[in-house]
Amino acid sequence: MPVLSCSELSQDDKDQLCELVRQSLLYSVKKQQYIPSRVLVSEALIQKKASFVTLYTQGNLRGCIGTYIADTPLYKDVCDHTYSSACEDPRFLPLTESELNTVSFHISILSELIEIENLSENQLLVKLKPKIDGLMLKHGGRRAIFLPSVWEQLSTAEEFVTALKQKGGWAKSFWTNDFKIYLFQAASIEGDF
Repeated sequence: MPVLSCSELSQDDKDQLCELVRQSLLYSVKKQQYIPSRVLVSEALIQKKASFVTLYTQGNLRGCIGTYIADTPLYKDVCDHTYSSACEDPRFLPLTESELNTVSFHISILSELIEIENLSENQLLVKLKPKIDGLMLKHGGRRAIFLPSVWEQLSTAEEFVTALKQKGGWAKSFWTNDFKIYLFQAASIEGDF
């Protein structure tokens, strides 16, 4: 399943998703989840897609929650993850009303994750396409995922993979042939509150 590209979304679709994030943020500061009251007519917005919503305040990360499993209509997935990013990201306190005017957001719509053969860490480093590929590693009961947007902070494949291993709780130098490796891509929409 290819990524739902932003060219497949009309400008109205993109505007609706941004408005859904804004409405979800308003509800989030009251600790309520937003459920859209009007019916969305776009086929693109009711497709089951996986998404992440990343929130920033004054350019700093403020929350990022999502899923790689496409089991919910896109519009609902975005609403749910906006609430979770604002209120449930364990790295941050819940978003406050006073922060709303400083919030910007990034919606990532994920393609299907494709498992690739684990030949070695060096082979993965060669295969990764900077600024295009997202990556998930799984081993034992742990998993860690980086969206393609993380390339903005980690510009080399070595930095990207090392930071992802650390995020997953593995040592920087750790590698095992038992790692399961998944690549994906994401379409992005950005907006401000």
